[in-house]
Amino acid sequence: MGQISLMKVSGVCAILAGILGVAGIVVITVGIPDLKSATGALTYLPILERNKETIAVGLWLFVLAPLLAIFAGLGFYQALREGGELMIVAVAMFVIGLLFIITRGFIELATVYGLSTGYAAADAGSATRATLEIVAETFRTLGTLVDLVGEALSAGIGVLLFSLAILRTSVAPKWIGYLGLVVALVLGWLPLLGPALPVFKGIGLIGFFAFIVWIVSMGVVLLRQKSESASSEPSQ
Repeated sequence: MGQISLMKVSGVCAILAGILGVAGIVVITVGIPDLKSATGALTYLPILERNKETIAVGLWLFVLAPLLAIFAGLGFYQALREGGELMIVAVAMFVIGLLFIITRGFIELATVYGLSTGYAAADAGSATRATLEIVAETFRTLGTLVDLVGEALSAGIGVLLFSLAILRTSVAPKWIGYLGLVVALVLGWLPLLGPALPVFKGIGLIGFFAFIVWIVSMGVVLLRQKSESASSEPSQ
């Protein structure tokens, strides 16, 4: 009964993580279309201050989504344990990577709640504004690096190993395993080349949506596995 409960909770968490991830993208990209064109702190911080509530909602969604995905990962491990001892590595990298991504969310929330407000209150051209611009750029760069590491660990290693286990077992449809290989490459590894090769800078967004499909599909698999396990129990 304990295993079945874990499968059900993890399946629900996986589906909710996918939904919240998409909601976060929609809130920020649709609600604040000019944020994408902000190239430096001089334009970035005023946009944050003007749209503080909307951006904060989107960022909190980006914190909650990976948090739910951590609980989903425990179910993935439970379901795919027959895939071998590397499943321990898979769930460890998946969880650690998601913690990095959550950290990136908190870094950006600190920028929204603290730096942008202080920047708006400071006099134009003052030393305070210049300092806050430097700090904001530092936070932005740090957040990007933390996110890259998090995606490399969670998707590049965690999803990769989970997907290889899917292909070796009959726990989930094979297409989910192949999709996971794509996620590992496009979300986990290729974005690491972005700083050196600009062509790869935007490819992570494609990988993000592929990951959403992957994790929601795995959530459905966990829920169905629970249902099938329950239906296969002998009647009393």
